[in-house]
Amino acid sequence: LAIGLHLRAKGADDRPFGPNQPPTLHSEAQRLEQAQVVARFVEEALSVDEDAAVIVLGDLNEHAFAPPLAALRGAGLVSLLDRLPPEERSTFNFQGISQTLDYVLISPSLDAAAPKVDVVHRNADRAASRQASDHDPIVALLPMG
Repeated sequence: LAIGLHLRAKGADDRPFGPNQPPTLHSEAQRLEQAQVVARFVEEALSVDEDAAVIVLGDLNEHAFAPPLAALRGAGLVSLLDRLPPEERSTFNFQGISQTLDYVLISPSLDAAAPKVDVVHRNADRAASRQASDHDPIVALLPMG
């Protein structure tokens, strides 16, 4: 079961280094609601089959420590990017600040197969005219057995 997500953008949020400190995250509540819907669906799938192969991936527009990611982890999902050193996890660059906004989260049964992951740093830190996207792709190898 693969669930592709693109959660609500951060466009309405205050800027990290703007005049309002701490910044107000106006859109976080919407991302949290979206993540909670997906988390409930994943919990239901895992309650029917605890060995279900579930993948939730995409642009979550959120940082790893934020409530929307906590909701997905609370449903039993594991973030593959946690396997990488922190300096290799970034997938987006906003005003010179490298950050992780894209994720691949998997169910415990897939995690048990020792998946591999890498972020292909080819877009986020390049000039706009040389980018295929403003996000870096994530490549995951999920052994199936």
